[in-house]
Amino acid sequence: MAAKDNPAYISANESMIGLHQITPHYDSPRFPRPLTSELKTSTKDDLFSEVYAGPVGVIVTPASETVTPDSEIVTPAKGDQGAINDSLNNLKLPFRFRKKYEKVVLAATTVVSILVIILLSVLLTLDWSEKTSVDIDEVALTPPMGWNTRGFVQCSEMSEHLIKTSVDRLKEFSLDSFGYVYVNLADCWQSNRDKNGDILEDPKKFSNGLKSLGAYIHSRGLKFGLYTDVNNVTCHGKPGSYGFEKLDAAKYAEWGVDMVTNDNCPQHSLTAPSGVDMVTNDNCPQHSLTAPSGVDHLSQLQLDYSIMSQALNGTGRPMVYVVSKSTEPENVSKISHVRLVGQDITADWDVMLNKVDTSEAQQLAQYAKPGFWNDLGTLAPFDDHGGMSTDEYRTHFSLWCALKAPLMLGSNFFNNSRDWLSIVTNKKAIDIINQDPLGSQAKLFYSKHTEFSLHVIVTNAVCDSEQWQYPVWTYNNQTNQIQVRDKCLTLTGQLQHGQYWYITAKSCDNSTASQRWFLDRLTNQILFDANQSYCLTMSKLNAVPIRLYTGDIPSTYSPVLWSQTQHGLHLRHLQEQCLEVGGFPSIQIYLGHLSHSRYMYVAVLINRDIFPNIVSFKWADIIPDLPKSQLFKMYDVWTSERIGTRLGHYVTLTGHSSQTILLSSV
Repeated sequence: MAAKDNPAYISANESMIGLHQITPHYDSPRFPRPLTSELKTSTKDDLFSEVYAGPVGVIVTPASETVTPDSEIVTPAKGDQGAINDSLNNLKLPFRFRKKYEKVVLAATTVVSILVIILLSVLLTLDWSEKTSVDIDEVALTPPMGWNTRGFVQCSEMSEHLIKTSVDRLKEFSLDSFGYVYVNLADCWQSNRDKNGDILEDPKKFSNGLKSLGAYIHSRGLKFGLYTDVNNVTCHGKPGSYGFEKLDAAKYAEWGVDMVTNDNCPQHSLTAPSGVDMVTNDNCPQHSLTAPSGVDHLSQLQLDYSIMSQALNGTGRPMVYVVSKSTEPENVSKISHVRLVGQDITADWDVMLNKVDTSEAQQLAQYAKPGFWNDLGTLAPFDDHGGMSTDEYRTHFSLWCALKAPLMLGSNFFNNSRDWLSIVTNKKAIDIINQDPLGSQAKLFYSKHTEFSLHVIVTNAVCDSEQWQYPVWTYNNQTNQIQVRDKCLTLTGQLQHGQYWYITAKSCDNSTASQRWFLDRLTNQILFDANQSYCLTMSKLNAVPIRLYTGDIPSTYSPVLWSQTQHGLHLRHLQEQCLEVGGFPSIQIYLGHLSHSRYMYVAVLINRDIFPNIVSFKWADIIPDLPKSQLFKMYDVWTSERIGTRLGHYVTLTGHSSQTILLSSV
């Protein structure tokens, strides 16, 4: 039978009437799939102009439409029956295939809708308080910068108004543009815990709550920090975090806290004694609990700090974690971001340098890296009545920058001078040195004693006359001099800004020095002969020279009481400490590597003496493995002067001053 005589076949050139009655199966032998070349144009009906072989059946398209390839057909929205019908109409499927296709699409849409409903139900039932842990290595990649109330705010002065006013002042000075973005509340923001154990802020001091305060701090483009204690009580007897680490961490996250300082003020607490309620035991530091028998104190302390670290990370909110100095740096560097070093700092030259000495003696530079820093303490207060001169404060700031310490202002913004502001906003010291992404802490590379570095200090040497190996000090009744060999106890000069003099040992025939002392045998005190109310005092810090104080003696110092022996005046302190000539080197150089090139460094040259000293050296004698012929371009950070290109350096430093230099190899 000819194809044209077959009733099941309709040519494209014939009438289109009755086309919907025929469903061709191109995959069957009876109706083989036509090739594109077999398509013909109709001349009998203007409604259709061309026929094109689609994926299923024959698709007839109007002349005014452009055929859309299969790959560009847009799937209709799930659940939209109208869109499905429109799509099917566009496909122009034969009736039987259209019904099957429609059923498949509807079934698939129903299944997807059910799955979406199930998924949403599961998500809604999840406990979103358990969030993805924070990667501790991705926080505090450079030393944190900000302001801390610990520097000047007393416990009774802590208030929401003070914090907000200080935040506004910080913004007024544009300190945040230099990197000072953390606003940290020290102790005394807490009041108690509720019946569920949640920490509560003091409603009298923070009437709007800390969540509101945190929101205000964030609205000003700053970050929010809080203080707590690893014990059951803080230094001021407020609730500590021991036993409540997870609750406190969750509350900090809810308040929007960005930094948590976890102190260790009282005796470390581990387990509550019988009958003691850990929730209500929060106002008695003397009740701080002790380690159980057989438990190593430091090991348990490390464990407790780890518990808080895990709790903070588990909130899913990135928070800088600061731990106390009572921890081991090697261990806590793995669970925290900042570790405190030594005692709280005061505006005192020797106290400030003692923090630097401690860092060097404990070799803390080896632990500093992006994500972990050694905190030397808040930057000391500096105002018109401060305890350090401008040169001393520049040295203070230079060392904190070079040693990669967090830069936390501890000053009252309302009393500071322009000198202070110009120091703490030195962009080169901050950006190039402190915030250098390499994070390499400067170390002591050079020390030198000068002819004037004969300060008198108190040593812990045994003072018994039979074991005493140091020269014996004697008192001359006629000249009122206290001497050892050919040198006398000498008043070397008054600091212009301070209330004290340094005591050193100088030649007894030096007429320019004050060497006359009055020995009060009733009180066992040594007084300066010109004014017997000036008493010889000693520092609680190691290797700090003895001083002669005027007026009120600071709490960190105490009058020195001496005992007398058969050798005359032995100068033995009643605490079995003896007078010695010695102390720190006068000239020191701290050197740190910077990331900008292989041979780029920061060098801080310090004159710790009260007398001017000449500093002269070659860089190759200080920097290890440096070629002898290596030249450096030198730039003074504080004067903004280009010193020149040299093999070494020569400079005269006045007393209690420094020079901070950026070195770049040529």
